[in-house]
Amino acid sequence: MKMTILKFMYSSNRVVYIRLALKYRVTPWRIYSLAHGQRSNNRRENKILKELQKLQIISDVKSW
Repeated sequence: MKMTILKFMYSSNRVVYIRLALKYRVTPWRIYSLAHGQRSNNRRENKILKELQKLQIISDVKSW
């Protein structure tokens, strides 16, 4: 967990992660971890992944 927060602090997309976190009422490091490959648990996180894809932060959303 500490490493995720530390990597988040030095991320170039930190402002985008914070803005999405406020919009979807989740933590910014949750959005960071979703953007870096962690699986989504619910529909809200699927919407976050779609928006990250629309902003061209991630290239593809995998369907499991």
